[in-house]
Amino acid sequence: MKTKLIATILFTVVGLMLVLGGTSYAQSFDDRQPIHQQTISNTVYLPLVSKPPCTWVQPTAYVAVSQPVVKVGDWVTITGALFNECHYVGEPDSRLETTPEGLLYPSRIITGFTNWLSDGTYKTFTFTAQAVQPGVVSIVVSSMYEVHYPSGGAWWESSQSDPAVIRIVP
Repeated sequence: MKTKLIATILFTVVGLMLVLGGTSYAQSFDDRQPIHQQTISNTVYLPLVSKPPCTWVQPTAYVAVSQPVVKVGDWVTITGALFNECHYVGEPDSRLETTPEGLLYPSRIITGFTNWLSDGTYKTFTFTAQAVQPGVVSIVVSSMYEVHYPSGGAWWESSQSDPAVIRIVP
């Protein structure tokens, strides 16, 4: 996002320098009128750069694993994160689910509620599981959280990460 902003500003400055650096002249293409020079007035419109309006509540969940390949008996650290772009959400809990179940122990973990998550912030949560059987396991983290709407009232919503994959070898 910062790269796009810097590129936009750079192109705008270069464009302004080219436009303001000289005066352009035009000749009449009508043979019946005498040829003369005119100064062309250049109007430059700068781009409007702003943060787009956000969806009322749309936190994003992410997942990362400590190792993509482990042996049976090894411990795996799974880190999840919930990023909240706009508005605050309340009491997000953290959940870990694996598919198929039984390759990591525990296969499902649910943590308790934490504090509010204000806009533009994130929370990370860590799970530890042991590889107990060989195979390929898909890991997803999710969060449920409380939403307060402008019109009043509260509701429960959830976000889920894309899966991370671990291969467990004998």
